[in-house]
Amino acid sequence: MIIKSSIILGVFLIFFIVTEFFYKDLGFLVGIVMYEGFNLFVFAMYILCNSQRITKSMFYNCDLSLLRYGFYKKGDALLRMFFLRLLRIIYSNIIPTKILAIGVGFSITHYASIEFVSALPIILLLYALALFFSVHYIFMYYIFQPFTSSLQMKSPFYGIINSFIYVVSYLLLQIPAPPAIFLPITIGLLVLYIMIAILLVYKNAPQTFRIK
Repeated sequence: MIIKSSIILGVFLIFFIVTEFFYKDLGFLVGIVMYEGFNLFVFAMYILCNSQRITKSMFYNCDLSLLRYGFYKKGDALLRMFFLRLLRIIYSNIIPTKILAIGVGFSITHYASIEFVSALPIILLLYALALFFSVHYIFMYYIFQPFTSSLQMKSPFYGIINSFIYVVSYLLLQIPAPPAIFLPITIGLLVLYIMIAILLVYKNAPQTFRIK
C-alpha cells in the first residue's frame, strides 16, 4: 500500500512540477486524455489493486495452520473471516486509489477546465473498480484456494479466471462509452458480483477452502 501510494504521489508531483514550471500545455493535454480516455483506468486499477500477494500471505501465515481444524472450515466462520479480510484488502487498495482520484480530479478540473460534476463519475468509477478488484481476489482465494503447502499455484481455474479478467479489462479500453453510462453499469455489475461472492463463499467454501 505504501509503495503504490508513493509511486502514484511521486508521478503526480512530477507532473505538476513539469506543468507549472516547464510545459504548461502538458496539464491540459493530460487532463483531456484522462477525461476522454477514462476507460484506461479500468486496466490501471486492475494492476493497482492486484491482491494476489496479500492472499498468498494470508495462506502462508494463517490458513496453512488453521485449515487443519474443523471449526475453521465451517460456513459461518469462513464468512466472518471473509469479511474481515475483505475489509483489510479494501483498506490496502483504497488509500492509493484515493491519491489517484485526487490527482485525476485535480488534473481534469484545474488543467482541462472541466466542471467537477462532469469529472465526478470518473472519480466514482475509480472507487468502484477498487472495490470490485478487492472483492474479486479474496473471493477467488476462498472458492479455489490455489496454493499448496509449498506455496505453489495448483488450481488451473484460478489462473484461467484471472486471465479472463485481464482480457476483459484490456477489451474495456476499446469501448467508447461516456462515464455517465459506464459508471452505473460498473456499479450494477459490482453489486451483483458481491452478492454472488458472498453466497458462494458461504455455500461452497467449506468444501473448496482447504489445503491441497
